Amino acid sequence: MKLKVKHLVSINLFVLGCSILFFLSGCGTTKVEKVPSANEGTVSPDIESDPFSEDEWVEDEESTYITYVKVKVPETESLLLDDFESGLYFYAALDEKYGHNTDSSNLGEKCALSSEWNTNGYYSIKCVQKKAAYTDKNAHATWYCDSPLETDWTGFKTFAVDIYNGGAVTASVCLQVEATEDNKILQTEYKEIKSGVQTTLLLDIKRFGVKNLADIRRIMLVNKGSAYTYMYFDNLRLYK
Repeated sequence: MKLKVKHLVSINLFVLGCSILFFLSGCGTTKVEKVPSANEGTVSPDIESDPFSEDEWVEDEESTYITYVKVKVPETESLLLDDFESGLYFYAALDEKYGHNTDSSNLGEKCALSSEWNTNGYYSIKCVQKKAAYTDKNAHATWYCDSPLETDWTGFKTFAVDIYNGGAVTASVCLQVEATEDNKILQTEYKEIKSGVQTTLLLDIKRFGVKNLADIRRIMLVNKGSAYTYMYFDNLRLYK
């Protein structure tokens, strides 16, 4: 019986000693405080933050799939018309600056400098086409420049422009110009660019005629169609 009591006393003393040590370890002079996280206090603990919400989600460069279609450009003398590094000189047809636009079929809504995509320098232009309000086989969008850096295209045979079709539909693009004091409207063939494709359009301008090529007054990039879409243009140039 005495052995049992002695054994119990030893256990109780051991437990008491551990308790005292535990208490003393919490009474040191150094106090460690919790450092709040950067997001603490900004999100309710009862609400899980959605990393893909429209307000927070930022699409990175690799999340957009671009198909590059390589085109062999002429190796002849070239002339740069615009790479948009000096500013924006193109406007949408529906912009109020397009004073004489009375064409209800024209859906060119916006044109702005963009660094989202480019091929020569830092900027391109992003051109937006609004959706037609009704079925219209003549529907198209125009983005134009009334102050070309180069107005004499004498001797040049090809107009080239780098393009990325960021819209969900196939684009059908051509070049139109207004030439001479008679404002003759001349047009190249249309070329199709599928959704998600980056390429270079090569358009034949020999058909414009020598006299007209010597006096270009307005450049117009035109997309044929009635759906909402957008595309980027960069590095407008001529080849002989």
